[in-house]
Amino acid sequence: MNLLGKILTLLIMVMSILFLFVAFMVAASHQNWKQRAEENQRIANQRLANQKALAAEIAKKEIVIQKEKVARQLMLAQLESQWQAEKRKYESKEKELLTAQANLLVLSNTLQQAEERIKEQDQQVVSLTTQIRGLVENIAHENQRVIELQTQVFENRGKVDALEQQRAVLANSLAKSTKVLNSLGKNENSLTEHIAPVLTGIVTGVTGELVEFSLGEDDGIKNGHTVDVYRDNRFRGSATVIRTFNNRAVARLIPEMTKSAIEIGDNVTTEWSRPVAMSK
Repeated sequence: MNLLGKILTLLIMVMSILFLFVAFMVAASHQNWKQRAEENQRIANQRLANQKALAAEIAKKEIVIQKEKVARQLMLAQLESQWQAEKRKYESKEKELLTAQANLLVLSNTLQQAEERIKEQDQQVVSLTTQIRGLVENIAHENQRVIELQTQVFENRGKVDALEQQRAVLANSLAKSTKVLNSLGKNENSLTEHIAPVLTGIVTGVTGELVEFSLGEDDGIKNGHTVDVYRDNRFRGSATVIRTFNNRAVARLIPEMTKSAIEIGDNVTTEWSRPVAMSK
């Protein structure tokens, strides 16, 4: 029972006491009981009707109050949701502000660095201006040189014509030589197969007159190639390749070309044994 119901109950009790008091007063005054009873009945009915109307009004007010409570709760829930949304917005804006401050600091540092680079570039511009002046002078000199070269070009055209004639003669001679080689079962590489490519390696093993070094078939080394051994640019001996592997080879020392003992770690080269024209 709520407070309003308690108030109504108290009112009913007070009214009942008043009715009893009125009844005692009627009995004491010896008045007409019927009239008084009818009057009291009318008053009681009137008051009962008023009480019912009041109770109905209170019930309506309670319904209205209950609806207002529900509406207030809904409003409070909406306000709580809005507050949470605003709180999240505030936290997001605060994070954005911190990020913006950090970016501003980075931009400030970048700007300072850019200013320093601009100063350096200004100095470079001054230096480049000086260089440009020098280049202009060089261009003038080069223009003079171009004129001289053009003169030389005209002079060399006659030489080119003579060389073209020589080339035609050599081409004819080469064609004849090719026919001769083909008739003998040879090709243009037959005369140079015994010449090793220019290579440099290291001695990895020495056994008597046999020397193993760090060059092999993958490098172009073949049986019959000649290699020279040296240390500190001092010639120590020559050897002939007798066996090859993918990344190493074995050579036999040439006694008459051996100047000193070969050791592991000595350098090996094929350049010194190549014909002079080939090495050039």
